[in-house]
Order: sequence, then C-alpha cells, then structure tokens
Amino acid sequence: MHTELFSEFPRIHTAIAEWIACLIYIIPRTKRFQGWKLFGVCVAFFAVLLLTNVPSEHEDGFVWVLLMIGCMAEMFLMIYFCCKASVWKALYYWAHAFIAAEFAASLEWQLNCYIIYGGYPLTNEQAYIVMSVVYLIVFGLLWMLNRRGNLLKNQPHISYREALSAMTIALAMFTLSNTAFAFRESVISQTMGAGVLFVRTLSDLSGLILLYAHDEQRKEIQLRYELESMDQLLNRQYEQFRLAEANNEAMHRVYHDLKHQIAFIKAEPDEEKKASYLSEMEQVVSIHEVEVNTGNSILDTLLTSKNMLCMESGITMTCFADASEMRFLDVMDICSIFGNAIDNAIEYERKITDPEKRLIKVTVYNQNRFLLIRIENYCEEAIPLKDGLPATTKQDRNMHGYGIKSIRQAAEKYGGNVSITQEPQWFVLTVLIPNSREE
Repeated sequence: MHTELFSEFPRIHTAIAEWIACLIYIIPRTKRFQGWKLFGVCVAFFAVLLLTNVPSEHEDGFVWVLLMIGCMAEMFLMIYFCCKASVWKALYYWAHAFIAAEFAASLEWQLNCYIIYGGYPLTNEQAYIVMSVVYLIVFGLLWMLNRRGNLLKNQPHISYREALSAMTIALAMFTLSNTAFAFRESVISQTMGAGVLFVRTLSDLSGLILLYAHDEQRKEIQLRYELESMDQLLNRQYEQFRLAEANNEAMHRVYHDLKHQIAFIKAEPDEEKKASYLSEMEQVVSIHEVEVNTGNSILDTLLTSKNMLCMESGITMTCFADASEMRFLDVMDICSIFGNAIDNAIEYERKITDPEKRLIKVTVYNQNRFLLIRIENYCEEAIPLKDGLPATTKQDRNMHGYGIKSIRQAAEKYGGNVSITQEPQWFVLTVLIPNSREE
C-alpha cells in the first residue's frame, strides 16, 4: 500500500502548490516586472517547477533529495526575480512559501488517499476538483492570516539572522516530514505504512505554526526596538527644549542688566574701552535677534534654540507662525513634532555647499478648526519615498525613520496625520491636527 501511495499521486499537484505559494508572496510586493513580462516570468517558473517535480514521482533516495533541492531553489529564484527584495527578504518569504506549499500538497495527498482507499476511486478530473478545493481553502486562509499579520506587506528590514532562522525552521520541518518519502525502503517507512501521510501533514502544519510564531516574535522585538528608539528621540528633544528654556531665561536676565551697562558705557571716558564694550553688547543683541515669537512660549523656546543652531550652521530659518491656539498640544508632543522635523531639515541643509541655498521655512496657522504645521527645506534632488518615508543612504538602516515615526505617533494621538511631499526644489512635511480647544 505504501509504495502505491507514491506511484498514484501526481507530482504536478505539488508543482501547482509551490507555484501558488510563491504567487501569494509575490503579488503584494513591489515587483521587478509589470504586465506581460511578469506574467511570462511566472509562467516560465511554473514550467520549470513541473519539469523538476514530475521526474521525482517515481524516484526516491538521493535522486529524490536532489530534485527537491532543485524545487526549493526554483521557488526562491521565482520570488527573488519577481520581487524587488534583498536576498535575505526573498529567503524569508521563501521559507514561508515553501512550508505552505508542502502543507497544502500533503493535506491534499492525504485526503485523496483516504477517499481512494475508502473504496471511492477518483478519476483525474475528480482528483483535480479535490486539489482545487483544498488549495482554495488552505491558500485562502493563509492569504487572510498574512494580510491580518502584515506579513504580505513590505517588511521594513529583515536581517540575515532572521532569514536564516526562518530557513532553518523550514528545512528542519521538511526533513522531519519527508524522510520516509525520500527513503521508501527504510525500516521506518515500511513500518509506518499509510501513517506516514499523517506524520507529513502534521509536521508541515507544525512548520507553518513555528514560522508564524517566529514572525510574530520578530515583529514584537522590532516594535519594542522602535518604541525605545522613538522614546530616546523624544527625550532628547525634550532635554534640548529644557536646555533652551534655561538659556532663554539667562538671556533675558542679561537684557535686564543691559540698561545698567549702557549707563556705565556712557560714563566711560576711554574711547577704546567704550568701543570694546559696545562690541560685546552687539554680540548679545545679535543672539537676541534669533528669538522667535509665535504666541506659544514652549514653541518660542524650541524654535529659538533651533534658529540659533541654524545660524551656527549657516542656515537661514524663517518662521511664520501663529501658535496661540496650540495650547492643547502636550509639551512632549510639541518637542517631538517640531524638534524631529527641524533636525531632519538641518541635517539635509548642512550637506548643501551653497550657503545661499540653505533654507528652512516653518509655518504654523489655524484653518477651519485644524492646526496646520508645515516645515519645508530647500532640496535640490528628488528624494525617493518608500512606505511614506524618505529612502535612507545611511549604513544603519535600522535607525532610519524613527524621527518621522515619532512625529506621526504624536499627530495620531490627537487624531491628526502626517504627509510628506516634494515640490519644485522643496521637501515638505505637513502635519494636520484637529484643533480640540474648548469652545
């Protein structure tokens, strides 16, 4: 009976399962090809999977193992060539697709055999109907689970460790479930009989569960890491605000003493000393020129400190702000939104060689019960956006985008949203928040 199980099941069903599983992880991704090119590449890989699977129908031992390795490689290449993904991302998706295909094929095989050996022989057409129903249910459920768990969306970053862990789980489960199939004359295979079908299906199901548990753990670790990073950014912005507030108070104390210093300078008979004193006073006055008045003391302090930083970097920052009705925003949220946005703008402007082009504009006003915050910086090049974030050129990609994520988190706290756009020679970050002041 055990030998008949291998000879009667067409491996074309396995090839179809592998192809569909790959498509599930290709369709939602950003793809290298579009239209007919993508269709042609997918059809070509389906033909290759058929050519590799069909000969394994009557093979066992190491020949069968080599053919299965070929199928694994073809599935990986199909995902990699069709999707704009790194090798590690493609490997991560391959692990999920491969175990999903193995489970669907195992379950269909098992159901077919139970029907056949229950006294109801199936025609080829009936076998394909069973296959269609099983694949529709299995891959339909996997699609819904993946959509709900965001696995089918573009992953921000998958490290080689995460990819290798997923690959190890997939290969371990495949080895556990297919040892009896690879070596059909072994003692284990002969003694288990038809029970090997149940073991294979159960092992593949366990592999799927392990991979999804691994993915959930990976996302939880990534989320915790992001929250810690955003919390560090928020605390840094708040500390900068507290320091700027202290400096602002000290500056006002200096101004309070200026009237006494002016009287002293008038009484000084030595013209050289008088000129020296006046020069020192001019420096104090020039510092005061960067002070910003928006109608919100917290924002005034923050923008004044950023304006001083811009002056030190040769950047011109202009501010047109009426923040008198922005009192409903928490201090930490003001620091997060304005601090991160302006810091990102300053970081880019420092790269511009021409000082005349180092420009930042900050606009704040209320319109139709909405608070609008618009921060623009001069931008000579088109910056590609990925998942709503500017693509990074930094080596540490894990640290990229947390400033903007922190801004979004602060805006969404009040039911607002953040948008990033590019206008001719300007990079624009806009925050729109419902004005929740009490009437």
